[in-house]
Amino acid sequence: MSQPPLAPQQEALARELADAIRQGTDDLITQIARTLAATTDATLFGDTELRLRDLAHLIAARAYELHLRDKKTATTGPACPAPTAASPPATTATARAPR
Repeated sequence: MSQPPLAPQQEALARELADAIRQGTDDLITQIARTLAATTDATLFGDTELRLRDLAHLIAARAYELHLRDKKTATTGPACPAPTAASPPATTATARAPR
């Protein structure tokens, strides 16, 4: 898949993230390699495939964590102007009870 060119600042960030992702996921990459090495043609798919997908998802999750570690976690926008409800409104029956 072709990637669009990045601005120099973005390229520097991408290289920094790539290094951090490599360091933060080395154990998972080793697990993928060991799983594949222990696989035969008969066991390549099914449970092995699902295990590899789980490991790949963990790599992606760690990448997101690394990328978001320096991001703001709360918004600074204005508070909602609507007042909060003190208690839920009372309910009323809208139909007759069966006889």
